[in-house]
Amino acid sequence: MVSVVYHGRALPLTWLVVRGKKGHFPQALHCALLAHLQTLIPTQAEVILLGDGEFDGTELQALLREFHWQYVCRTAPHLVMTVYGHERHVGALAPSRGELLAVRPAWITAA
Repeated sequence: MVSVVYHGRALPLTWLVVRGKKGHFPQALHCALLAHLQTLIPTQAEVILLGDGEFDGTELQALLREFHWQYVCRTAPHLVMTVYGHERHVGALAPSRGELLAVRPAWITAA
């Protein structure tokens, strides 16, 4: 399900119902859901996707770049990111409690 946050409430925009086991769905299903959503969103709209670790796949990132959408997601600390041309583990970039860290541009490139 994809929702828009409006006045502190999540309003559903689109969703996909599938039969499956508990756990993460394949990246292809997330891409299909976002491809459908993209047809509903005005082209000039600013979109920022907020997701959990299930939304950190490289195919999904490529689709979001194609749509010119931004995203923020949680991810596993062992994944490798390319930051300013250098590969680093995400966990090595973790700020201490109370600190903030922003790295732009940065991509999780190792599938």
